[in-house]
Amino acid sequence: MGVIVRKNGEKFDATYTEDTFLTALTMIDGKYNTNGTLTKTTGEVITGNFVYGITTVAVLKQNGEEYTGELLSGKYHGKGKLINANGDRYEGIFKNGAFSYGSGRVVDYYGSLYVGNYTDGN
Repeated sequence: MGVIVRKNGEKFDATYTEDTFLTALTMIDGKYNTNGTLTKTTGEVITGNFVYGITTVAVLKQNGEEYTGELLSGKYHGKGKLINANGDRYEGIFKNGAFSYGSGRVVDYYGSLYVGNYTDGN
């Protein structure tokens, strides 16, 4: 177990083997390469598998929201589930950080369920 604190204040907390600890410390081109939790100075918390700094499946917490699913360049992208700050839940396909295309489910904070095909979140 170890914590890396970068100069910019980001914290990376992970369980390391000797090899992954050395990789995380050197961070190959400044990018993490192991399982762990990254806490950014913005308050964003990403827990998942980092491969050269890219998290493909993770739990992302920011601004009262919790997203579990696929990410691309730090944005919701692919299959996932988002619970926003007021309790609305979105399950389906996300694209470039937004609930997007295809079959999906929305449960609002009143408990109303909407199931159907979505385009650009509608």
